[in-house]
Amino acid sequence: MSTSTPPAAFLELVGSYADRVAANFLSPVEAQPEDQLKAPVGSLLRGAGEQADLDVNWRTEVRADDVDGRPD
Repeated sequence: MSTSTPPAAFLELVGSYADRVAANFLSPVEAQPEDQLKAPVGSLLRGAGEQADLDVNWRTEVRADDVDGRPD
C-alpha cells in the first residue's frame, strides 16, 4: 500500500477548517454545537471541490414529508 502526502493547498484548507471550528467552539457566546460546524464544513467542502474542479453545493437542513424528524 502506498501513501502520499496531500497537496499543500489541501492541507492549508484543512488547517483553515480546523481554525474556524476551534474559534467557533472557543467563543464565549453559547450556541448549539451542531450549528457551529455548518459554515466551516461548507467552506471545507466548497474549497475541496474547487481544488478538484468541481462545483460543490450542500444543504444544511432537509425536509422529507415521509420521514419523522429531519434527516440532516
